Amino acid sequence: MSLFIDKHKRRKSPLALAAFGTALLYLCVYGVLYAVLAEPLYRCVRLHSPAATLAVHSMAIAAAGTAVCCLLFLLEDKRVAPLGFAGLAIVLGMFYTAALLLEGEDRVLMLRLITMYGLAPVLVGNAVAWPVYWKIRRRDPAPKHRKTLRQELAEAAAAEAAKKGEAPAAPAAGFAPEPPPEEAVSGPDPAAGGPAPFRSEAEDAMLLYRMTAMKRATIKDVAALAGVSAATVSRVLDDRPEISAETKEKVREACRCLGYVPNAAARGLTGRRTNVIGMVIPDVSNPYFSGMVTAIERRAAQEGFRVMLSNSMRSEEQELRAIDHFLARQIDGLLVAAISPQSQARHGALIRGLPCVYIGVNHCEACSYVMSDNTAGAYAATRYLLGLGHRDILFFGGRETSRTRELRIKGFYRAMAEEGLKGRDLVAVGDVRQLRQWSYERALELFQSNSVPQAIFAFSDITALKIMEAAEERGIRIPQDVSLVGYDNISFAALPRIDLTTVSQRKFRAGEIAVTRLLEQIHGKKGRTVDLLQPELVVRSTCTKKEGGTG
Repeated sequence: MSLFIDKHKRRKSPLALAAFGTALLYLCVYGVLYAVLAEPLYRCVRLHSPAATLAVHSMAIAAAGTAVCCLLFLLEDKRVAPLGFAGLAIVLGMFYTAALLLEGEDRVLMLRLITMYGLAPVLVGNAVAWPVYWKIRRRDPAPKHRKTLRQELAEAAAAEAAKKGEAPAAPAAGFAPEPPPEEAVSGPDPAAGGPAPFRSEAEDAMLLYRMTAMKRATIKDVAALAGVSAATVSRVLDDRPEISAETKEKVREACRCLGYVPNAAARGLTGRRTNVIGMVIPDVSNPYFSGMVTAIERRAAQEGFRVMLSNSMRSEEQELRAIDHFLARQIDGLLVAAISPQSQARHGALIRGLPCVYIGVNHCEACSYVMSDNTAGAYAATRYLLGLGHRDILFFGGRETSRTRELRIKGFYRAMAEEGLKGRDLVAVGDVRQLRQWSYERALELFQSNSVPQAIFAFSDITALKIMEAAEERGIRIPQDVSLVGYDNISFAALPRIDLTTVSQRKFRAGEIAVTRLLEQIHGKKGRTVDLLQPELVVRSTCTKKEGGTG
């Protein structure tokens, strides 16, 4: 029944639809009653003729069903109950028409069944419901057969006043007068210095019901309830200083009452800020990026901004789709850790004019970016291994096309050249999707060969962890047999059983600076910014001094 009549006892479906739905509900009621009462009635009431017995049973069930159906609907919407029985008559006519399309004994049998089981409910229901309906209508001749919301509220206010012994503000009989003009409801704007508008409790209740029960609240609804203009509500939501504290509190209370939430997307369409930052990273499962995202979200939240995160999964197409999605959402700015210089070139034209800061090495020369000095970090790590006396050092891992690897191996070979050493490296050639698995398999092969180096400088901490896993499987001890240095200083590197010597890119600091630079652009600051952070060597226990070495 709630499909047709709401909790305030008002029909909410079109009348024809409500009548048809009610007819179907009646069919269900009669079907249940036939199933439940048929056998008890057959035991209690038996006449000389089976046909007469069946007719009496049908009339009894029809009467019971009519009573149930009338009680369901006559107390709610006065027109739905009788029109439901009229709809039931139409349905019965449809059954008769379908039966006439049959031939021979099937037609006779179907007509007999429809007559015995369907005619009685239709006749009894219409015979009872329509007279009751007309009797009620004579007592309540309102043309819409129900009270309006304003009339119900006015009567409720009058009844409440009568309980308190006060005189009602206005008579509740008949229809309520037309609502006052819009300016009488919204009134003059208190922010402009005018007096606050006056509304009765009944009008406030009417506003609250209309705004919450019938549709999602809008900024105009908040303005009407607070007694201010929509422009003032907008200024309060933006926390503008020229609005008085009293007006702000009134508007916020109206928002709480109505459950109003500003539509960020709509605010973006009007050219205003949405306080949302988009961020695209290559791999959220990489602890380096997940740690950086944490710092970025914390810093953005301090400034009242939210971060929407998208994982490009190291796919140029996915990266491009993510940026398209963010642009469609009218974000205020964008942080991008591009997967390659080529991917950055593809989406660079799309974000022209939008505040944007790149994180990492894949950026164009005209872009603002924050990155760690990979060459300096690799140089420092290699100098540390050389200082421990190691001369046979292997740079392990990284994709052949990686710009990050290119910068780190540059620092590695520079340090080796200063000592007159050549050094060697092992690189992932081709389209290597599972770099971690590649690192593990190549390390197994390395430790099984006759060319195990004195020290390994791993492209990243994740690569170093895979090297440690392979070394344990092959019986290679770290650092007794091979010294190992990683890069990135992820959280796992500091675990007691790992305790990896590594190079910190200061990812938390990089994230904070990136957000700060982006917010400066959002707030109107012009010009390109470049932040090159100096990495730090974090010495732990995976390296040892080479016996017989120098330094």
